[in-house]
Amino acid sequence: MIVRDFNSLKDSDRAVFDAQWTSVRMLLADDGMGFSFHNTILKAGSEHSFHYKHHFESVYCMSGRGRITDLATGHRTRSGPA
Repeated sequence: MIVRDFNSLKDSDRAVFDAQWTSVRMLLADDGMGFSFHNTILKAGSEHSFHYKHHFESVYCMSGRGRITDLATGHRTRSGPA
């Protein structure tokens, strides 16, 4: 079992960011769990293009609304809180 505290990680090397987003990497490949888990916040109104060469991405929207486009297929999905 791995127990991590978000607040202690947000000021560590597991926090990455630019002007439009911040991401705290709670689990990474070197943790040996077989998947990664990130808490990511996107700036309202921003647009992003992310490419994942070695894995699939799963998105769970907790607040706000957005659209995700699969660039390989053109399929668009709206996201929002459950």
